[in-house]
Order: sequence, then C-alpha cells, then structure tokens
Amino acid sequence: MKINKQKNKSGFTLVELIIVIAVLSILSAVAIPTFIGILKKSKVVNAKTNLIYILQECISVSAVDQIADPTFRDINLGKTINSYGDSYGINFGPHDGFTYNTSISSAMPTRLDSSCMRIAAKSNSTDGLGKTYLFPHFEIYYDNALGKVQKNCVVQAGAYNTGNLCDTSKPYGDQW
Repeated sequence: MKINKQKNKSGFTLVELIIVIAVLSILSAVAIPTFIGILKKSKVVNAKTNLIYILQECISVSAVDQIADPTFRDINLGKTINSYGDSYGINFGPHDGFTYNTSISSAMPTRLDSSCMRIAAKSNSTDGLGKTYLFPHFEIYYDNALGKVQKNCVVQAGAYNTGNLCDTSKPYGDQW
C-alpha cells in the first residue's frame, strides 16, 4: 500500500520575494524623481498664483478707491514677519521656497508703504531644514504706459526650469 503524501505549500519562495522587491525598486526609481519634479513645479505655480492674486487685488483697489499707486497697506497685505522670521514681508504660510520682494532687482522685502503695483517672488532661499530652493525669480507689475500687466522672470544658473517655467526667449513682459 502506497501512502501519497502531499506537501502543503504556504507563503512565497525566496525567488518570488526577490522578484517583487526588484520590481518595486524599479518603480520607486522612476516614481520618486517624478514626484520631486511635481513638487518643485507646484511651488513655482503657487508663487506665480500669489503674485497674480496680489496684483489683481492692487489693481482692483486702485480702480475702486481711485488711488493711482496703492500700497500694501491699502490692500491690507504686508507687514507680517516673513517665513524666515528675519524681516517684514508677505507670509503665505509654510515656507514655499520664495520670498516676496518689491521687484526682481530689489533685495527690499515688501513694506506697508511699498507700492503693490510691482511685486516679485525671489528664490534661492533657505528654509529651516537647510534646503536651498533654486527656482527662477518671477515679477509681475502693471504697466500704466501700456495699460497691461507685464510678467518677467530671471533664471539663475542651475535653477529648476523644467518645462520652461520661465522663458526668457519670449519678449520682455510676456516671459511667464
């Protein structure tokens, strides 16, 4: 009489586990850089949106209140401690990699009596964790002579500019 013994298999073999780990490693190697790129682009888009919001509010106050050159005091924005805690400026909450200044060429943070008709988001700043963000600088202003909004930018050497977030080949005033 023959006894037929069946071996009960449960679990995965070592080879199967190694294959799964290899596949997950390859997926991670592709996904993580893509995710980091998406985070960087979202910071730039957020900074541009903040600039547009400020200028729209400023133009609105100018038209409604008949103020030729409104200030940050007029639009109730500014004079908060910036995200670094070192000077007054505009604080949009957690550090986003940008400081908001009066223009690209100025190192002066916004003040209550600064004109809000020109505002810039400048990068190459350091957050509390020691990370340096290298993004283009963006500026937006209302040009009274032309009667339109001008958008300019400057790309620093080595700045993240994937997808032409800042296109300096375009005419001045239409670079983003």
